[in-house]
This record gives sequence, structure tokens and C-alpha cells, in this order.
Amino acid sequence: MLDAWHSRGNVRLVRARKTIGVLLTITESGMILDWALAIAMALGILSIPRAWMYSNHNDPTVVAWNWSFLPTDVRFAVTGLTTRFSTRLPGQFAYISLTLMLCAGLMALSRDRVDAGSTSRF
Repeated sequence: MLDAWHSRGNVRLVRARKTIGVLLTITESGMILDWALAIAMALGILSIPRAWMYSNHNDPTVVAWNWSFLPTDVRFAVTGLTTRFSTRLPGQFAYISLTLMLCAGLMALSRDRVDAGSTSRF
């Protein structure tokens, strides 16, 4: 009976890992697509209607803030995708990707806090 419980637990763990892997792949691919679109817009290759843009999209401070995310976002996306689909890299490299993703998220939250009128920038 204990072996049956363990095998069900292993099946759940395998399913959870696959689901997390799929969700991370979607997130990382979406991040690369997002930056590809941003670069295309910056180069004038793509135009998005102003109604679809976020508030203050022309403010130089906001533009500089958004572009400051590029290195972190691209690194976490490329590191995560490479780790997941490479046979040479050990799985521990996924921790680097997740750490960079956390850093990007914390940067975004700190920006939202500044936008909300906080007196502190950090």
C-alpha cells in the first residue's frame, strides 16, 4: 500500500514539474517576444496605436526605466530556455534564471511603488 502511495506521489510530482516547465517556457518566450516588439517599435519597424500604450509612455524617465529591464529580462529568458532545452547544462542553471526573474519582478514592483506616489524611490 505504501508503494502505491509513493507511485501516485511521483506521478503528481512529474506532472507538477512538467506544468511548471511549460509555464516557465511560456513566460520566457513571452519576455523575448515582448522585447523583440519593443526593439521593433524603437527602430520604427512597428507602430502600436497610442490607445494601447501605457500611461506616460513618452516620459523620458519611464522610457529609461523600462529599458533598464532589458539586460535582466533577456538574461533570465535565455538562461531559462537554454537550461530547459540543453542536454549539456545541469539543472542548477535554472536557479540563475529564477533569481534573475525574481530581480526583474522586484524592480517592477519598486517602479509601481514610485508611480503610486511613494516618497522613497527604494
